[in-house]
Amino acid sequence: MKDVALRAGVSQSTVSYALSGARPISEDVRERIDAAIQELDYAPRAAAQALRGGRSGILAVSLLDHEASHHSWVGFYLMRLTLAARRRGYDLLVSVETAGGADAVREIARAQRADGVVLMSVIRADPRIAAVEKLRFPAVALGQPTDGALAYVDYDFRRAAVVALTRLQDAGHTRVIHLGPRRVEVESGQLYVGRIMEGFREAAAALGITLTEYHPVDDRAVDEAALTDLVEHSGATGLAFSSRLDRAEGLPGKFCALLDADPQRDVVEFGSTGLEGDDASPFPRIVNPIDTTASASIDALVDQLEGRGAVSRLVAPQLVEPLSVTRATSR
Repeated sequence: MKDVALRAGVSQSTVSYALSGARPISEDVRERIDAAIQELDYAPRAAAQALRGGRSGILAVSLLDHEASHHSWVGFYLMRLTLAARRRGYDLLVSVETAGGADAVREIARAQRADGVVLMSVIRADPRIAAVEKLRFPAVALGQPTDGALAYVDYDFRRAAVVALTRLQDAGHTRVIHLGPRRVEVESGQLYVGRIMEGFREAAAALGITLTEYHPVDDRAVDEAALTDLVEHSGATGLAFSSRLDRAEGLPGKFCALLDADPQRDVVEFGSTGLEGDDASPFPRIVNPIDTTASASIDALVDQLEGRGAVSRLVAPQLVEPLSVTRATSR
């Protein structure tokens, strides 16, 4: 602190007041102290954040415990959120919350361990939302809540379902199987799962498509038997499967192999992340651009912190075709 004071031409107590916010400091002095901090590399992140209003320079991300342990895609989101936070000058604190609770978020807010929080995969009547609103703690939901006025950023699942089924309808299909979210996800109460299911049902009704749904139960033998029966007896010639299903489980591959046995069947991959490696898919993909969603979430939260207010946003899906496309003949 002594070196910063000498470089800025002020006393050590003035530097201390500037960092703590204990006393008002003129803009000219504040700028000189900030410049000295940057030049001397004096705890630059924490100190610079403090100069911008006594903040910690940390943003929190709140996960639900079952979400953190069951989904490999959570890691994709966390990496993108981390990169987006760094671009805005913040570090990321990851907190895992027991589903139905809000103790971890309350502790972060009360102890001022972070300046704000991104709530991932909100559930119906999510107690985390009530907690941050009561504590007036800056927050953004990564997923559209059903209640409250909390700002949110979400992928437009309903629009994505319309794009997926329209793509299959354009290829001549009127009967489609939706290999959707896993049964445990359906039972979790996470809102995005309901929006996926509602989106497909509403789109099918609007387009005149007969839709058959299946939700894997995480028993490979049971799932493969059920999928085989569906393909052989439902009369469906189109399939939309969720990219959230772990390819290593074999279900998408098994299902697609069954469909590929008939050249008049087509597949659409729903919920692809748009990240490197996804472009190897041989199927048309409805892409959820995680980079865009993560960046928009962090931007909305930082905008709150900087007094600009947060604007809710739905991120549009993207249809990406493979190099070659098989179209069904008209029935």
